[in-house]
Amino acid sequence: MIDEKTHLMVLTSSRRRQNKVMNVCINTPSGVISGSRTEKLLGIQINDDLKWREYVLESKSSLIQSLTSRVNALQRIKHIATFKTRLLIANGILFLNFYTAFH
Repeated sequence: MIDEKTHLMVLTSSRRRQNKVMNVCINTPSGVISGSRTEKLLGIQINDDLKWREYVLESKSSLIQSLTSRVNALQRIKHIATFKTRLLIANGILFLNFYTAFH
């Protein structure tokens, strides 16, 4: 087992988490792997309560922050690009964001 590539997350509802302490660890020959609240899986931040808050709003590379910066880029080129060009770019940006998130 490669410890730096092995992560542990206990998925529970927030109600269950309030009632119980969730300290789970895996002992390996080279060390202990402790549980975490958030992990990046296939490019998406997943929370242990299975809510999308971290991925959509709270992380450094959140979906909102990423889309905001791309919309700002579109606003900067609005004077030099035609509507059709901006539409093609916007569709490409959205498609790329959702394609990388779910594939």
